[in-house]
Amino acid sequence: MGFFNMSCLILLSLVFSVLSFKGNCDDSQFTLKFLKAPHPFSHLNSAKFVFQVLGAANVTCSDCSITCKLDDSSASDCGGRKILYSGLQDGNHSFGVCVNGSQGAACTSYNWTVG
Repeated sequence: MGFFNMSCLILLSLVFSVLSFKGNCDDSQFTLKFLKAPHPFSHLNSAKFVFQVLGAANVTCSDCSITCKLDDSSASDCGGRKILYSGLQDGNHSFGVCVNGSQGAACTSYNWTVG
């Protein structure tokens, strides 16, 4: 297999793993699925997250309060389940999502590096 084909295979594997990432929020009844997230190593100074929150039996959580935060910033409402951050500095970043609903409360995070 040539270098180009191997590079494409690795890139596709990374993209698939990011898009299919699920965060099982501790022992709660929630599952968080990232539909869009930055690559684990990114050259972009922006990051877009699109995610889905599922309750028990994979039913969309309709009564949830959802907050998001980037790094050490204050949490803000992201009930629309998508958020864009821009002007990111080089280095390690962490995106956190907290869900609070009738099935419990839980948080999960996604980490990546801009460089």
